[in-house]
Amino acid sequence: MKENNNLKVFMDKSGEIKSLEDFEKELPNIPTLDLAIGFAKINEFRKKIKKVRDKAREELVGSRKTNYEDGRILKELETGKKYLSIDKKGNIRIKVDGTEVAKVVDNTKITFNTKKAKEILKQKGIYEETAEVKLKINENKKMYEKLVDIANSAKNAGDKETFWNIKRLLNTHFEIKKELSQKKIKEIIEEGKLDKEEIEKVVETKNKYSLYT
Repeated sequence: MKENNNLKVFMDKSGEIKSLEDFEKELPNIPTLDLAIGFAKINEFRKKIKKVRDKAREELVGSRKTNYEDGRILKELETGKKYLSIDKKGNIRIKVDGTEVAKVVDNTKITFNTKKAKEILKQKGIYEETAEVKLKINENKKMYEKLVDIANSAKNAGDKETFWNIKRLLNTHFEIKKELSQKKIKEIIEEGKLDKEEIEKVVETKNKYSLYT
């Protein structure tokens, strides 16, 4: 069985937008079997195009496997290629004769290794004072914080008896745990409580660059 002429035009000239538009208009007139055959071919073509597109994107911006360090665009940005520029948001714009053809968006994510941060803070002897207190029953939080303030005031005043009495009270009547959130670790770093080497052990950077047209 021969293919419908409309399908033939489409399959031969799939790169021409006009042929695609003409083909779309003729869809109601194409026999069902011919249309089904055409759909199967179009779908196969789409899969191949996607594979090539993904490979081209990987060539331009890199991939997760290499932590996006081998993309052409980032490398060429360092050499000052005229068609590449960076906007205020840090996106890389690709322009030809003043017209933008694509842009690269930096979606790099910075996280903190909580386990490593905890180990370092404990070694420095400041984990207890830097970790956040989490109460199992949130309704007790204000009372807990008030008692902590009283205990600290007693400690600063040299009243050790009151300080330890309140500490025992807290440990007996409040189910608490201490933990480090991502926000808290960031604050600790900003406060200068970790040196450069310690920060490098705690900070984890996951590069990701997305390409848009």
